[in-house]
Amino acid sequence: MSVYGRFDHGIHFLSFNDVWYSPTGQTPPEQTIESVEIGLKYQPQWIYADLSAYRRIFSGLEYIPTNADGVPLPGPPLVYGADSKGVNAVMVLTPIEGLKLQLIGNYMDGRYAHFNGCTPFVSTGTGPGCAPIDGRPLQRQPVWHLALTMSYSWPLRWGDLTTFMTYTYVGKHWEDMSGLQPLGTFETLDFGVIAAVGRNWELRVQGTNLTNELGLTEGNPRIGGAPAAGSVIIARPLEGREVNIELKYKF
Repeated sequence: MSVYGRFDHGIHFLSFNDVWYSPTGQTPPEQTIESVEIGLKYQPQWIYADLSAYRRIFSGLEYIPTNADGVPLPGPPLVYGADSKGVNAVMVLTPIEGLKLQLIGNYMDGRYAHFNGCTPFVSTGTGPGCAPIDGRPLQRQPVWHLALTMSYSWPLRWGDLTTFMTYTYVGKHWEDMSGLQPLGTFETLDFGVIAAVGRNWELRVQGTNLTNELGLTEGNPRIGGAPAAGSVIIARPLEGREVNIELKYKF
């Protein structure tokens, strides 16, 4: 068993492109990050656990609002920050020989900070507008992200056979910085069978998103605000059901 803790303060030094590409010709602000983390690792014979809690504070981040065509809006770049708190967990249980249960999970409460103004945006439904982002959730980042995997392995005369199944849950996340366009949640179920034949051959059959779940992984970050009723947003969908078969020879 081990317990650890760390604190660090970092600075992002400006590069040539940071200064040369600045639309206003002004030197961008200094970007800093402060991170605090504590953790616990524990491993007896049948369990492994790695738990950590953290807080990360970013400041001096620069954001250039654009319209629907990607053209920067008038005015200087906006400077803001972010404050994230969360817990990471990795746990592996091996109650009997051949059986393994694994949980990988993350909870994150990440929000924009250090900016009390009104961030301009172009909405798909209402046109130009602005919204406060201080305290709003970080775009695209889910609050919960969990993956539970169960696997079992058999040693056989001709090699090894392993089967596994993974359940994944992705919690609430949002498209834009204003937090006005939610992207919902989704769940997926994957499976796999791996047969290792002798020392050289491996056959793998693997399927993803077996239930053909509908979900949105991210949206268009350049368009903010909630769309009007009946309007359509641009977002990246979760890939549908897929099954792959792979035969491998190891030299």
